[in-house]
Amino acid sequence: MRDVYGKTPLCRGGGHAGWWGLLLKRGADPDVGDQEGKKPLHIVAQLSRAELAESLIRYGAGPKAGDDNR
Repeated sequence: MRDVYGKTPLCRGGGHAGWWGLLLKRGADPDVGDQEGKKPLHIVAQLSRAELAESLIRYGAGPKAGDDNR
């Protein structure tokens, strides 16, 4: 599911750990990026949120997944 700007709920998470945890527990795919090619793991890395990055990896995000814009 994407919003009108092509963002997935995880890409819109804004760094709020509770929101991300709820989405991941409910089955959100941690490897689906937005229409710009940014994936949730890239977004939390830019926010310097190591705990969210670890959570995404635990739920299956590929740590070596490339940015779709490259």
